[in-house]
Amino acid sequence: MTLTQMRYFAAVCREKSVTRAAEKLHISQPSVTVAMQELEAETGLNLFVRQGKRIDVTPEGEFLLAKVSAILHSVEQLSNDIGELVHTKNHIRLALPLQVGSILIPLIFEEFIPRNPEIRLEIVELGGMDSLRMVEREELDLAITIYEADYCSGLQYTRLFDSECCFCTSRDNPLASRRSVEMAELAGEKFVMLQGGFFINRMVQQAFADAACPLDVVLRSAQLHTVKKLVARNLASTFLMRETVADDPQIVAVPFARPLQIRAGIVTKQQRQIYSDVRKLIGFVREKFRQVEAGQP
Repeated sequence: MTLTQMRYFAAVCREKSVTRAAEKLHISQPSVTVAMQELEAETGLNLFVRQGKRIDVTPEGEFLLAKVSAILHSVEQLSNDIGELVHTKNHIRLALPLQVGSILIPLIFEEFIPRNPEIRLEIVELGGMDSLRMVEREELDLAITIYEADYCSGLQYTRLFDSECCFCTSRDNPLASRRSVEMAELAGEKFVMLQGGFFINRMVQQAFADAACPLDVVLRSAQLHTVKKLVARNLASTFLMRETVADDPQIVAVPFARPLQIRAGIVTKQQRQIYSDVRKLIGFVREKFRQVEAGQP
């Protein structure tokens, strides 16, 4: 017995007429007739007593109708529950590292949220391994990160944009006029770094270690604003993505002679359904970073 047969049977019982049932179901009358004949043959029950154009339900038919009605109700409830589940995916949990967040969060609030008021975003400023672990544990729906491809086979990575880690310093620093710098030239510099297990920090520390060059960190701060303020006042220098300081005229981003490449991407959990609202957010983020790459406002 199929769900289609059950729905046709319930409609015939309700309407007491094959013709009216077919009209309600928006199908042809012969389709309903054939379905009822097949149902009686499959069950071995006499479900109807036909009196001219009128159809009465037999006691056996009433018994079956009670069972069928319960099943159809359960199917309808399941459909509603699935709809509710999908609706809850309008709540999207997103992690952004500080540097990417400084670029993207204003755009999300200015453009994405007003255009999509039905979507509730929960944004966490978090990067590095912590955000990846939270995606893996399904505590986040997605994270934008500077991804290590070999971190976990259970995560799906989609490229967003390529950038580079730069030596960021005050425009008053003599090195600010350089087209590029070597690690060894930074031996006398004092640095302020973002606190935490960010991939950029690990990249820089490894580059200094490879160059056998000391890295003099005088402050580790959780606040990007603090880092940039100290750099702008020529009290220390730092290492950031070029785009992070593009809007600050007091800070100059000088690339390294041997570039430290950054590949930012979106990380989701593999084999987890990506709902339409999440895809909409991903599309928005991609478009904004395409504009960043192209130097568009």
